[in-house]
Amino acid sequence: MKNKRAACLTLALCVLLSVCTLAGCAAKEENMTSDDAVHGDVTGGGISSGDATAAGRMTVGKILSAYPRDSFYLATKFPGYDLANIDKVEEIFEAQLKKCGVDHFDFYLFHNVCEMNIDAYLDESHGIFSYLKKQKENGRIRHLGFSAHGSYAVIERFLEKYGRDMEFCQLQINYVDWTFQNAKNKVELLKKYNIPVWVMEPLRGGKLARLSAEEEAKLKALRPDEGIPAWAFRFLLGCPMSKSSFRACPILRRSRTISIPLRRISR
Repeated sequence: MKNKRAACLTLALCVLLSVCTLAGCAAKEENMTSDDAVHGDVTGGGISSGDATAAGRMTVGKILSAYPRDSFYLATKFPGYDLANIDKVEEIFEAQLKKCGVDHFDFYLFHNVCEMNIDAYLDESHGIFSYLKKQKENGRIRHLGFSAHGSYAVIERFLEKYGRDMEFCQLQINYVDWTFQNAKNKVELLKKYNIPVWVMEPLRGGKLARLSAEEEAKLKALRPDEGIPAWAFRFLLGCPMSKSSFRACPILRRSRTISIPLRRISR
């Protein structure tokens, strides 16, 4: 497989770039941000889907049209977080391709497998899995996986039915949720199926980027020059488990990220 310089450009970047556009950023600045991502080894990200996602796909399609299709990975999700979408898998998938201006997605996810939608996801009458598996067979999805915020039992049910066809799982993992949301046991479950893990919420929505003065003082005493957010990523790199399970991309065994696009867009 060709060495793609931008690993897994997700729709996190799509929506961030659309926000940049809607905020009135100059086209030149927008292109600079996308160049930083495509040439800077971006390895992934995640967002909650919502009203901004359609605009994000159209924006990313416009931006990525300037780059060869084999120079980046593109990922998105089936929005099963909304049960109104459950019987619309074909309609949604075709619209996603069209808005992104591509003929395939490198990674496609069942979004947010949880207590609310697990029965619908497992109900074959909706045709979600069969349709997505067919798209993979046809080359329109290169790698099929899922993201999950559900309990261990919910993830176990999903894997019992679809685990042999899942190539990756995106999980909320950080030093709080390792135990609070039982991430440790969820990772061990995925290891049984030999499914690589993508990490989302490493800073728990920003809550681990800034702690109380007392807590920060304890960390600064140990590593005076270390930023508070760095401790969250240090935890992931030193997680008490097989590091091979943490992959930014099932194909590329690397986990380097850059933050330039986020700094520029959030100003």
